Amino acid sequence: MPIITKLAPYRLAAAVVVGGLAVSAAIAAVSVSGKPAFDPIAVDRAGFTAERCRLLTHHRRQLDGEAARLAEAELGPIFERIDGRVAEFADWAFRWRTSYSLLRRSVLGGVGAVTQGESLPDRLRTERDSFVEEAYRSIVLRDEDQALNMAALHWRQRLGREVSEIDLDHRTAITMFLGFDPQLDVGQPQISQSPSLESLAAAAEARDLATSRAARPLLVRTVARLSAAALPSAMVPEILGETALLPAAPISLVALLSVDYLISRIDAHVSRDAFITEIRAAHQNSRHIMVAQWAGIGQQTIEQRLAPRRAALSAMAGIGGCPDR
Repeated sequence: MPIITKLAPYRLAAAVVVGGLAVSAAIAAVSVSGKPAFDPIAVDRAGFTAERCRLLTHHRRQLDGEAARLAEAELGPIFERIDGRVAEFADWAFRWRTSYSLLRRSVLGGVGAVTQGESLPDRLRTERDSFVEEAYRSIVLRDEDQALNMAALHWRQRLGREVSEIDLDHRTAITMFLGFDPQLDVGQPQISQSPSLESLAAAAEARDLATSRAARPLLVRTVARLSAAALPSAMVPEILGETALLPAAPISLVALLSVDYLISRIDAHVSRDAFITEIRAAHQNSRHIMVAQWAGIGQQTIEQRLAPRRAALSAMAGIGGCPDR
């Protein structure tokens, strides 16, 4: 075999070595010249962190919207049931005997305030509000406080599953890229206030709004009706004459109650629909407040859960970090 043929493999190996040295020398020359040398690993890391930061921001916005959507989904049926009972509450508020039940309670409360040395206006206001609040709770709210607590529990569970799924996706991607888990977890997120407590607070606000729109007008309408009915009933003795004063007294009472009943029916016909609209508007206001409160709590949970992933990406990205929004 000719010697040239025997040396061919060695010549090819030498060419590869020389070529590799030349490429290394060229890269070194570029680095010495002040321009950064090409680093494929750094390029891959930059592309990975940029894409993951973009996805993390996108997922964070998605989850923020999902927190509000899930809150609305859980609270919606409860408020629909509550609104469905407002008409029954209006029937109670405009019922003729309800007015006299309120007057009886107010009189008894006033007597108690005088005998106990309390403020009469404050006691009357307390008796009036308590009277309406008890009816509102028994007719409208019923056992919805328990339903609100269960809704808060379901909301936390549903949102928690979605956050865990997104968090696992980012954690897995970072671990696969680095070859190890950076172990930047900060533990389970701690929420300062439970959504169930927010539910009760918002339910109390709805109750206060409803009672405030029902209690005072109820008492005012009752007094106004009695005043309007007093005039025609007072004319009965005049019609019957002074000699018939004693039999005229019960007749005057009957006339008073009859005229008052007629006025109460007219009042119900004119004001009942507006009353229902106002109470439902109070419910809707509390519903929006409660959804916003739950969404805020959800955003805290999401941020605390995804913070370790953002910290890992920021460490990988170096200067500039990973934006939080």
